[in-house]
Amino acid sequence: MAVVDNLKQPQAGDLKPLNFKVDPAFHREFKTYAATHGISMLELLREGFDLVKQNRGKI
Repeated sequence: MAVVDNLKQPQAGDLKPLNFKVDPAFHREFKTYAATHGISMLELLREGFDLVKQNRGKI
């Protein structure tokens, strides 16, 4: 029986694409907000997700 090495955890610095579509107005507002506050769109997404987890509870 062969051992499959499929349980490797990704490295801490590795990034994986998260692909989804949003309407152009939302994209513009999201990008503008991030730029205005000097953060990346990824940082804004992570911060928002952290707030949702705090308010709704973790998984």
